[in-house]
Amino acid sequence: ALTESLAQIVPRASDDPQATLAPFAAPATAHRIDATLQAGGLPSRIAEHDGCTYLLPTIVRCDSPDHPLANKEFLFPFASVLEIPQASIPNILGPTLVVSAITSDKALIRRLLSSPLVGRLNIGALPTNAIRWDQPHEGNLFDHLYARRAFEMALA
Repeated sequence: ALTESLAQIVPRASDDPQATLAPFAAPATAHRIDATLQAGGLPSRIAEHDGCTYLLPTIVRCDSPDHPLANKEFLFPFASVLEIPQASIPNILGPTLVVSAITSDKALIRRLLSSPLVGRLNIGALPTNAIRWDQPHEGNLFDHLYARRAFEMALA
């Protein structure tokens, strides 16, 4: 049902009230991502509209954690689906910016919450793009891109 719903999403004019996809400011970035998807066995997801380049929403079902798209995160509506034993979560996921867990299993929630691999944990149907600046993961981007270090050197 989700893939059928996403298949209805297409690029539209920027002033169209039904527009839900954003074009890539740098089309080359969209083409590089598309090449990665194609290397993972998918057909091209590129769409052109009004001179802009888009990637169509994509859900891929992976047959193992070794699938080249199993642990990928991209700058467009994308998800990989992989059936794994619950005890393997979150280790098999690897490092991730956001985990959205649709569960009430307290043991799983504790494992996800205590994992250093999960940057942000959403429990329930919360949009991953909803930002609350009082959350540590949402703070100053500088804090996430650069490690703070002190350096001192005595002058000779």
